[in-house]
Amino acid sequence: DTQVRTAAASCLASLPSSAAGSAAGLLGEALNDESRHVRAFAAEALAAIGKPAADQAERLLPLLKDEASVTRRAAAFALGRLGETSVKYIEHLVPLLQDRDSEVRRRTAQGLGAIGPLAVELAAAAVASLLRDVSYAVRRDASSALAAMGEAAIPHAGGLLHLASHDEHPEARSAAAEALSTLRPGGGLFTSQLSALIADVDPKVRCFAAEALAFHGKAAGIHALAAVQGLKDADSDVRQASVGLFASMSAEAGAAFVEQLVDVVLKDEDMAVQCAAARALGTFGEAAASQAPRLAEHLPSEHLVERLGGALGLRELGIYAAPHAVPLAERLMDDSWYVRRAAAEAFGRMGSAAAPYADQLLATTLNDIDDDVRRAAAEAFAAQGPVAAKHADELAKLTTSQEKKSGVRCAAAIALSMLGGEACKPHLSCLHDLLRQGDEKLRIAGAQAYSRLPRGIAQREDRDALEAVYQRDHDKDVKAAAKAALEAMGHHV
Repeated sequence: DTQVRTAAASCLASLPSSAAGSAAGLLGEALNDESRHVRAFAAEALAAIGKPAADQAERLLPLLKDEASVTRRAAAFALGRLGETSVKYIEHLVPLLQDRDSEVRRRTAQGLGAIGPLAVELAAAAVASLLRDVSYAVRRDASSALAAMGEAAIPHAGGLLHLASHDEHPEARSAAAEALSTLRPGGGLFTSQLSALIADVDPKVRCFAAEALAFHGKAAGIHALAAVQGLKDADSDVRQASVGLFASMSAEAGAAFVEQLVDVVLKDEDMAVQCAAARALGTFGEAAASQAPRLAEHLPSEHLVERLGGALGLRELGIYAAPHAVPLAERLMDDSWYVRRAAAEAFGRMGSAAAPYADQLLATTLNDIDDDVRRAAAEAFAAQGPVAAKHADELAKLTTSQEKKSGVRCAAAIALSMLGGEACKPHLSCLHDLLRQGDEKLRIAGAQAYSRLPRGIAQREDRDALEAVYQRDHDKDVKAAAKAALEAMGHHV
């Protein structure tokens, strides 16, 4: 029964990897089935198995000339999915890019794209010819295939740009723009045209155009006005991509646009965009520092977006936010945990300059109901270093099982180790206990904390515990952390 054989071929593709070799052999035999549908399903199943089916490549070759288009397209795709073996069959696949059936052309392009960077220049040129295909689906998937081919496809960036700019179908334009953002031709190539695409009617095209332009770095700086328009886009992905364009610029080029970035930080209602804009602002150093007063002015706002934006912006300004520590400290008690976390992180970025506010951090955020806020507070103490040594007892408590969140315990352990050897010495038992925990993250944090201590602080029992972890722990990352700690103590293993 044809339906039974077809179903069996599909099921073989779903077997566990341990049975892939046996399944591939059975599927290889099915490639000779009298039914075109069974042959096609067998080829699709081999494609799903991928590299373990490489020894069936020779059996797939005759199907490239099968009279049934459904079989040809399945075989072409499968030949591109066999790993390194696929490379030697490129010359057999290229002719199918001119097949009379558009689905054969499309699936062949996908197969060549699956070969990826190993595809030779000949394959890239042949796939690029499909950018002018009558089928939008072929043009779309040809763009995606070129993106997967890497450097071999860069000479065809012009064709992708033309497709992104002029194709009548949004999916084809979007795929071409995405390919350009992946290929990153660099050197200022096509920056003017990419800039124009930021005004495309399709938001995906606008987004990918901004991402592609960002990879041109300084060369894209002259098109910043287009990115400014992108900051006002109705689509949040486009706004975020436009923010990324500013982040790619030099400090000199971006300095002229810090006010626009602050507008986004304070007003955009998408938190991902706010955060991206704040990070971009932080890359401009002193030029962005001039915006610190404006950010601080919005910290007491009744609008959550503005309070959060103020805290996020000051967080990214680091030490430049120190003059505004007082209103920032008030946000440690904000109704929103997002704001409290951002404020705590801002104090962490200030380093030792945050020391005068350590008591406030201790009284509020170290005991916050939200674990992300508690972790940010612990990290803030770590950044303060020895000037926060008097708070060692409170941080030590956070490393114990009284704290239910492992992320907080890890951050507290690292913070404890940063307070100086003498401050940490009475609490070495806390680090020792972390090495015995079932959670590998805690064991890693304990070992990392030991590695940060000055030599001579750790005791013999600490070294023995680390040695035992290194010798017996089953987790390679834990073992590596234990080894690094022992070497930091001068004990080579």
